[in-house]
Amino acid sequence: MPTIVVPDIPATPDRRDAVLAALQKILPTTRAFDGCEGLELLVNQDDRANIVVYERWATRAHDTAQRALRAEMGFPARLRAPLPEPPGVRVFDIEGSWLEGSVWRGVGSMPVTPHRACPASGFALARLHPPLFRSN
Repeated sequence: MPTIVVPDIPATPDRRDAVLAALQKILPTTRAFDGCEGLELLVNQDDRANIVVYERWATRAHDTAQRALRAEMGFPARLRAPLPEPPGVRVFDIEGSWLEGSVWRGVGSMPVTPHRACPASGFALARLHPPLFRSN
C-alpha cells in the first residue's frame, strides 16, 4: 500500500534560502530511490520559513530503507545543522484519493465524472455516482 511521508522542516527566516537550496540538491536523489513514486517541496504561504516535503512511497519499508542509507551517509546531520530544531516526520496511509483524473480509492467505489463548470470560479464541478446531492 502506498505510504505518504511528510517531513516538516522548521527553517528560520534567515536560513530559509540555504535550506531550500540544500533540499533542491538532495531531493532529486531521493526521487531516484527504489520505491519513491514522487515528491514535492512545499513552502507555507503564511510562514515562508515553514518547509514541508510531501513524499509518496510504494511502501513504508522503501522509505525506511532510504532513511537508513541517508543516515549512513550523514545527511540528516548536515540538514539539521542550520535548523533551530530537528525536522518532524509524519507517516500516513492513504484512505481516499480525489486527484485529477483518478477515481476514489477508499472503501467501496465512487467514480467521478466531469459535470459542468462553475462560472464564478472557473472550477469544474463533478457529478458523483451514486449522486450524493442534487443540483437543479
